[in-house]
Amino acid sequence: GVISTSAVLTAAGVGSSEASAYGAAMTWALRDGIGMVGGLVFSYVASPHFDSHVKEFRLFADIINDVGLTLDMIAPLVEQNRVMFVTILATMCKVMCGMSAGATKASITAHFALRGNMADLNAKESTQESLVTILGMVLGVALANKLRAEEKESIFSIFISWFVFLLLTVLHVWANYKGVKLLHLNTLNRARGEVALQPVLIGLSKQSMSDFDSNHQSDVDKKNCPKFTLIAAPTEISESILSSAKNLFLSGGILLGSPLEKAFRGKSAQDIQYILKDLYKKDNYFLSLDYKRRDEIHVLLRHGATENDKLKAFLHAQVLQNCAKKILKRGGTLDANLEKSLLSM
Repeated sequence: GVISTSAVLTAAGVGSSEASAYGAAMTWALRDGIGMVGGLVFSYVASPHFDSHVKEFRLFADIINDVGLTLDMIAPLVEQNRVMFVTILATMCKVMCGMSAGATKASITAHFALRGNMADLNAKESTQESLVTILGMVLGVALANKLRAEEKESIFSIFISWFVFLLLTVLHVWANYKGVKLLHLNTLNRARGEVALQPVLIGLSKQSMSDFDSNHQSDVDKKNCPKFTLIAAPTEISESILSSAKNLFLSGGILLGSPLEKAFRGKSAQDIQYILKDLYKKDNYFLSLDYKRRDEIHVLLRHGATENDKLKAFLHAQVLQNCAKKILKRGGTLDANLEKSLLSM
């Protein structure tokens, strides 16, 4: 923090005879103002995902903060007419860090407050953070004084600054990644749901493909049906952070809560009526396979759908996707008739 702040002040003109206090103040105000506007845009885009991706945004907060600090370090090295642009990007990164960290803090604190002692945990966490900050500040000031004793802007001082900064940044990201991996939340998002339902998904996919190959859709044989006792509790699941983060940008072929016009795009009125009134008339959800996009599955919920309906729809979509992928691997093609067969499994 001290090293990056020193770099920002140098970029702002501190120590230069040509710089003025008024110019530096205007630069600082403009940088903060535009950075906050960028933070508002980020909040608008990311806020719907904070609750379902607590781990990912907690790690994102630390990484994006390090990106902002890195931009601060780069600021003195760029041309003077580009310093403003670099510092604005750095401020945006820090604003996104603050929003992500603040939004996920409540969920993480609740995870550790097993006895309902959230206030006590918050106080201890703040104390720990203050202690670490003071320690880092003392070491940073000592390093800054040491570098100041060297010749100004010497190769040695620049090398030491960047070496210490990059070393601490890598250590910071690694420590936070390990810490986030140790979190076992008691809720399911898409990534944890896929891991939890994997044993059942494999069994149901095999049974469904067997029914499909035999060219009839019979009731699932209870002897071959996977036991739902194999499903692990959410606190026993450790999902891949990278895979879960990828789901924020890529749907993985399963689109939850798709609009009607997108789910039924290119389908005839007869096909739509078959899905809505015949195939899923007893369910609070319905699925639609977009065979033109190969294995893209749309999941839509009826009004009044419960959490169990949502979980059932997600599992059904996973089974349907697995079957569609197996058919494509065999060299088959997805068409309207095949879609009806798969949906009715």
